[in-house]
Amino acid sequence: MRKREEDQEKQFFISLYEKYARAMYRIAFSILKNESQSEDVVQDSFIKLMRYLEKMNGMEEIQCKVLISRITKNEAVNRYRKNQRESSFFDKGVDTAVTSDKLDKLPSIQSAEERQYIRQLIAQLDDKSKEIIQYRCFYELEYQEIASILEISEQAAAKRFERAKKLIKNMRGDE
Repeated sequence: MRKREEDQEKQFFISLYEKYARAMYRIAFSILKNESQSEDVVQDSFIKLMRYLEKMNGMEEIQCKVLISRITKNEAVNRYRKNQRESSFFDKGVDTAVTSDKLDKLPSIQSAEERQYIRQLIAQLDDKSKEIIQYRCFYELEYQEIASILEISEQAAAKRFERAKKLIKNMRGDE
């Protein structure tokens, strides 16, 4: 009985790969502009998707597409940010990679508590607002990069971020 379930799960995974691999590659390539890294992102995304196979088997197709594209985008953005960090590290050289200026900016415990509180507020936001906050604040992407990822204009990305930021301020009671 278990063997049969495993075979069905394997067939479902294969069908997902056949159906979505090209689209996932296009998403990754639109962010990374690198063939081999885009292929790696697709592979890493499928590895992450394995955790959700059981849930995905009962999902509607549109929900599967959303989950797959979101995981792929996040993987690609993570890779993009890693590329940026690594290139800036090599540009600066090993000796100047950690400066006293950076050490002075390390967050205090109070800042960590504040960040946790902000994360809780962000969790209450709608998906579009969460996404724009994540790209702008956590991944530190520019509006141009966000616009490219979300396939919207740069002005729309900036406006969406401003609205999300205003929502958080209102939730906090800031003026």
